[in-house]
Amino acid sequence: MSQFRLTQSAGSTASDGHCPLAKAQVGTRYFIHSLGDNFENRLELMAAGLAPDQEIDVLSVCQRRHCVVACGPIRAAIGADLAHCVTLRACDVRGEASS
Repeated sequence: MSQFRLTQSAGSTASDGHCPLAKAQVGTRYFIHSLGDNFENRLELMAAGLAPDQEIDVLSVCQRRHCVVACGPIRAAIGADLAHCVTLRACDVRGEASS
C-alpha cells in the first residue's frame, strides 16, 4: 500500500494523488508538486529554499500558525496561508514519486 493511501485516510481529500501541505501527514515524505498559483507565493517559497520536485519531510502541521518542513539541511516554517498553496505528491518508501 502506498503512503498516499495512508495519507488519504488521514484526512487528505485529493483524489489525483496530490494534497496541500496544510493537510499533509506529519512524519511523511513528499515531493513538492507546485508552489502555488501566483508569483508572490512562489517567490517567497523559493526564497525559503523550496522548489518543485524537491523531496521534503513534513515535521509539523498546524492549521492556524505554520507548517515546518525539512529539505536536506534546510528547515522551513511556512505560514498557514502559504501552506494551503503548496501542493504535494506522496513518495513511496524508496523515495520515488507514487503514481
